[in-house]
Amino acid sequence: MKFGEAIKTVFKKYAVFEGVASRAEFWWFWLFTVIVIGGLWLIGGLFQLIAWGTLSSGAYDAGFGLLGFAGFIFTVAGLAYLGLVIPHIALLVRRFRDTGRPFWYYFLILVPLAGAITILVMCLQPSKGAAQAAHTAPASQA
Repeated sequence: MKFGEAIKTVFKKYAVFEGVASRAEFWWFWLFTVIVIGGLWLIGGLFQLIAWGTLSSGAYDAGFGLLGFAGFIFTVAGLAYLGLVIPHIALLVRRFRDTGRPFWYYFLILVPLAGAITILVMCLQPSKGAAQAAHTAPASQA
């Protein structure tokens, strides 16, 4: 699965918690999220940095305008993050199912640090369970 195909697949299954998600689909969507959210935060941070420099030089109108725009960019980043929460939860549940685990493993996220590390390790594992059974089942039985 390629980058664009993975993004389309995840958005088509925006809130679908059934089925499976391949390792490639999972990691490509995470890369997409890091690029979008990280890029917006970087742009907002750069505008904020420029605004503080402008304010320190005495150009208050321009500086406050740039600070307002930086705030707008940070707001867009926050809204994008909120819009990606449900697809990420659904994707993680489908990824767990692909590795042969039940959905409730998602609640490991509530365990500080150790839970996140455990989830990371589980998501790195190859497919098994439902996905592997579908690939190894005979096409037809006579």
